[in-house]
Order: sequence, then structure tokens, then C-alpha cells
Amino acid sequence: MIAGALAATVVGVALIGGAVKLIDGGEGGGSGSVAEADNGSERLSEESRRADELKARLAAIEGDRAADAEQRDSALDEVAKRLAMPGVEIRRHAGDVQLVFRTGVFPYDSVIGPEGAEALTEIGRRLADLSAGTRVETTVVGHSVAVPGGAPSGGSVVALNRARVAAQYLAQDSDLRLTDFRLVSADQRRGPFPATAANAPRNRTVTLLITPKGPPPTP
Repeated sequence: MIAGALAATVVGVALIGGAVKLIDGGEGGGSGSVAEADNGSERLSEESRRADELKARLAAIEGDRAADAEQRDSALDEVAKRLAMPGVEIRRHAGDVQLVFRTGVFPYDSVIGPEGAEALTEIGRRLADLSAGTRVETTVVGHSVAVPGGAPSGGSVVALNRARVAAQYLAQDSDLRLTDFRLVSADQRRGPFPATAANAPRNRTVTLLITPKGPPPTP
């Protein structure tokens, strides 16, 4: 009986030791799981922080774009308002304002007519006043009509000369200089009015493209 009791005691100790061992093993595995969970939580927090930073940067970029677009629209409205005058058609586009003369400025070659000269001189004065508050770039586009025996496209010397003459009238009674204007020749097929025989006199002209510029760089 004593031997049986000892055997039972040994078995009990073994079971108790095994139970302790199992519990110890369980606690060791739990610590590893907690550590892994902590690391995963830190990674999620870091990824969330980066996502928030990216979202904030994108929102700032979109805000800047919206502000720039609003500023440009306001400048275009001001240009259209200040340059509206009889005999001139204002065509407002997304990025510029185009001034189109309702009648041809040049009766022939690069000889300007009196009405065109007067209108360009007045526009020059208004551009000078406008530039004091709204920075703009003015492109003078010379137009010509394709003639028999001449080049049907590609621009022409006549059109470029018309742009040069128009710039002289824009600058003569204002504080603007000839170098303030960009002079270009339009393709013969790209007149301000459809290329028909009836519109030929109207297409012997120039058009003006007024484009707002951004604020001057900070010194």
C-alpha cells in the first residue's frame, strides 16, 4: 500500500510538473504573440500617418490649383471688361482673351486703315493701364489671305509685318514697349472669320491674345 501511495504521489508530481510546463510554454507563446501584435499595430499606425500626410499634401495641391484657377478667371474677367470697346469683339477662352476687329484693319498689304490705327492706339492705352494691376502678356497675331500664286498655308511675311505695324500703334501712346509684345504670323487658313471671298477684307487684319501672367517672383 505504501508503494502504491508513493507511485500515486510520483504520478501526481509528474502531472503537476507537466501542467506547470504546459502553462510555462503557453505563457512563452503568448508573449511572442503580444510582441507581434504590437509590431503590427505600429506598422498600421505608421502607414495611417503616411496616408494622412499624403492626403494633406494632395489637398494642399488641389487648393493651390483652385486658387490659381480662381485668380486666372478673375484676371480674364478684368481683361475682357477693360478692353471691351466698339468695333472689337471679345472672345473669352479658358486661358486668354482674344480681341477680334469686326472689320479688317489693313485695306491692303501692311498699310493700316485709320479706324484700325485709332482702335489699336486706344487698346494700347488700356493695356498699359491694365498692366499696372494685372500682369498680362500680349500676342499680336498677323493674318493674311491666301492669294493666287501665293503659299496657301504656313504664314506669310505680310501677316508678320501687319503684326509689327499693329504693335507700333499699341505702343506709341502708352508706356508699353515693342518688346512687350509677342509677334506671330497666323496660318492663311486660320483667320478670325471663315475663309470665304466675302470675309477676305475682314481677314486682312490682326488679332490680339491677352494672357494673364502669374504674380512676380518674391525677391
